[in-house]
Amino acid sequence: MNSNLQDRTVARPWGADGADVTFGADVPSKDQGIIADVLAACAASTFTGLTVHVDVLTGGANNRNYVAYGVTGKVAIRVSAQDAQRFQVDRPSAADAQNDAAAVDLAPKRLAQLPGGNAAATFLDGPTLWFDTIKEPDVLAKIAVSLRELHSAPTTCTKRFDPFESVADWLRLAEREGTELPAQMPELIVLAKRIRAVLTELSLPQVLTHNDVVPPNFIVGPDGRVRMVDWDYAALGTVAFELASFCATAELSPELRDGFLRAYNDGAPVSAAQLATLDLLSFIGVMRELAWVLQGTAMLKGETTMAHGLTYESYRDSVLNAALAFAARDDVDALLTAAATPEERAW
Repeated sequence: MNSNLQDRTVARPWGADGADVTFGADVPSKDQGIIADVLAACAASTFTGLTVHVDVLTGGANNRNYVAYGVTGKVAIRVSAQDAQRFQVDRPSAADAQNDAAAVDLAPKRLAQLPGGNAAATFLDGPTLWFDTIKEPDVLAKIAVSLRELHSAPTTCTKRFDPFESVADWLRLAEREGTELPAQMPELIVLAKRIRAVLTELSLPQVLTHNDVVPPNFIVGPDGRVRMVDWDYAALGTVAFELASFCATAELSPELRDGFLRAYNDGAPVSAAQLATLDLLSFIGVMRELAWVLQGTAMLKGETTMAHGLTYESYRDSVLNAALAFAARDDVDALLTAAATPEERAW
């Protein structure tokens, strides 16, 4: 905990006794009133009669995140740094999805939700995963179990997620705002359209999906269970895209991917058609990350900081290189043919 406190103390009434909120030196003054209001919206039992201290949480590419410390525990606070519509975030749908995931112990429980996206949730203790730690086989097996449980969970969510539309919308926005797109973008878009034409015919089943399964959104709890944070994009989606997106953003080798998929399938084999579909959708997942960073960099880099020293520019270069590497493969036509093979699929 940062003991270097600013002079400002904000009081808000939790119960009869009230509580004071103090802020670490790194918490910007523009967020202090928002944070206090979010905490005030939490149930009285959360911080009744206590002094609460707030510090910055690292990470949060679309938002600014904080942790509030009290005698009874910790609360995670999100101050929204984004235009929800611009970033394709449906707040009510995301809240429904997170609550459904929390009901099966896969997400933090929401404690408060204010207009504009500012919110509080229970704090998940444990290390946040990164591109190196996520590749450990035992960690991958735990992630596979958590994703399988999420995809089979009952849900009240009705919004549908379409990764192809997500890519197209963000690229159109980037172009409207004068963002210079990579010179190779036209050929990448042509490939994305070819993939969409094939996969749309498959009518893959829709289940509750997280849709932002990048490594920092997974936390390993003290009990060893893997849970997920940042549910802004959660909706009804396909298992195939979720698994493909995870394998691509986690940069899994073929061997690690095979082990992860076996764990997800609880030992059952994955068909050639499913593997081809995953390969194709991994490209779409990378394209979505590229489109996101292209339309958002100018707005976000002055407001938020990516975790682990990553910059928006370096992330753009990384995902662009991954997309180009896939487009250069000599087996893309074979993958399209294999993915179109008619068969009964669980996902």
